[in-house]
Amino acid sequence: MQCLWLISTSEFDQLILKFEEIDVEYYFDYILVGDGNDPDVSNSIQLHLTGKLPPLTMLSPNNTSWIKFRSDYSITGRGFRVYLTIREQGGKFDGNLYELVTLD
Repeated sequence: MQCLWLISTSEFDQLILKFEEIDVEYYFDYILVGDGNDPDVSNSIQLHLTGKLPPLTMLSPNNTSWIKFRSDYSITGRGFRVYLTIREQGGKFDGNLYELVTLD
């Protein structure tokens, strides 16, 4: 199984991705997070997450990011939970949390 999410905001804003839970099969299942809107560009990958990891937060360098999740179905973990928020131009946050969940 493979899922892809393309995320964007206003031109001069930034995305903040806060992974609260990461629990996927080590090595065979993974989450890739990248910059821009084309996950096929290999140098756009910023994070490669696999296994069971502590929470982490990532600030995108610009206003577009993507998340790709890959699982082989053999051994599964709970999945992952990520919250998205927007850092507006000038450093202000929009105050909203947008939740993307793939937990069992």
